[in-house]
Amino acid sequence: MNDCVKTVSLEESMNYDLILFFDCEYTCWENSHKTLWSDPQYPSELLQIGIAVYNIKEKRYLKEFSSFAKPKINTHLSSYCRNLLKISQEEIDNANEFPIVSNQISEFIDFYTNYSLYICSWGEDYNRISDNAFRSKASDPFASLPRLDLMKEAIKVFGIEGNHVLRDDIKEKLGLKTVLNRHDAIVDALDLLDIMDALKKYTVKD
Repeated sequence: MNDCVKTVSLEESMNYDLILFFDCEYTCWENSHKTLWSDPQYPSELLQIGIAVYNIKEKRYLKEFSSFAKPKINTHLSSYCRNLLKISQEEIDNANEFPIVSNQISEFIDFYTNYSLYICSWGEDYNRISDNAFRSKASDPFASLPRLDLMKEAIKVFGIEGNHVLRDDIKEKLGLKTVLNRHDAIVDALDLLDIMDALKKYTVKD
């Protein structure tokens, strides 16, 4: 992670033109969340990314980007991964490798260079993208963008011990319903706005 990149808080989140909500799905096994992919032989390789561009002033989404990606190390998905993410092996076999997907993301973001913007994710997905870029010797499309981690903001809002909490547990605390097609990257990216708006009611005063 680039420590020089600005971190955006909920209080600062409206001081921009655009938000790039994004979500990623990765290779995974039964113990991945428990170990946080600590085994170097089984890293979190990108399988799918979804990005939704939200115009803050107009209060509407402008455009979406979604792509599958082919992993470099573990090319065959575990049965756990296929069942959880509802992604088939055929979809991954036919996907582009990370360097191509990274370039596509950069081109997508470049369209908005005249706007002030930041990326927003649940957890540090931007660090996992950086890890994938490093392993693939590719560019990191998010390297210089300010970022907001909604999971960290939720932990602060509710005074939760530790540095990790499940999205669905926070949604339950906020009174938000679970979305259909959970673990589809673009669906989960679009869902972040509702979580952000609900969290801001605890911290941002009109």
